[in-house]
Amino acid sequence: MNMSKAEFKTMWALYKKQSWLEQKIDALSSLLFDECKTELQRKLVISLLERFEYLDDEGVAEALNWFIEEIVTDPSLSSATTQIVAMTFDSKSDSGQYILQLLKPKLAEQGWREHLLVNRCDHSLKNFRKAGNLHNQIVLIDEFIGSGKTVVGRVESLKRTYGNSNINNVDIRVVVIAASTVGLQCLRDKGIKVSYFIKVPKAISEYYEDDLERNENLYSMELLEDGLSQNYMGHDLPKLGYGGTESLFYMERGNTPNSVFPLFWWPETCDGNLRHSLLIRAF
Repeated sequence: MNMSKAEFKTMWALYKKQSWLEQKIDALSSLLFDECKTELQRKLVISLLERFEYLDDEGVAEALNWFIEEIVTDPSLSSATTQIVAMTFDSKSDSGQYILQLLKPKLAEQGWREHLLVNRCDHSLKNFRKAGNLHNQIVLIDEFIGSGKTVVGRVESLKRTYGNSNINNVDIRVVVIAASTVGLQCLRDKGIKVSYFIKVPKAISEYYEDDLERNENLYSMELLEDGLSQNYMGHDLPKLGYGGTESLFYMERGNTPNSVFPLFWWPETCDGNLRHSLLIRAF
């Protein structure tokens, strides 16, 4: 790859702040020097990448340790009355089930052996009954909360399911590795208890305090997103990230949340060509 001295210097500065980018040379170069058409666009993308919450294996281990502490040290929870439930609602594997599997041996290390591990949200009541109607403390888990709409739907569905069976003493809380500020507000507005390891702000709207600078950068992102296909395999482009969350988060070996700016993971350009994207999201 031919690269000018200035381009190399720009990329080297990013490598020093985000080491994971060293494995993404072609994708990073294409994004910065082909897709960014103006210096303002390039400056924005660099700023976003510098602030990206990228959890490598070490970061994931730290997050899982926090996760375990959050559960086992809570005085209102006990192994004998708690079920830990993945946010998953169908047969497709997802991030909630992935986190559940990572937590399983760590919970055993802490002496938790009577709790229930439920890999589908809609199987919670069935497991509750099978285990003797004892596990009325439900901890809903996932990797990331984006807009919060999915989580609200899961909580309301669980309440409705248990209520329809005249079980009204169920307590539901949500624990995740990361959550967007948009999603957190959505859950709090509904009175849902939630805890998280990382809070992910709106990376443009909540970062730039000056109105003019904020609007300029939002417009720059709009132009960059115009360079992407507006629909891919039946999926509409989630501009600014699904729900307008403007998120910057990725967990190594995971699936990129659709709340992340699609500029970093959308697979196709506006003219139908495949992109060298920095991140991958399986549809």
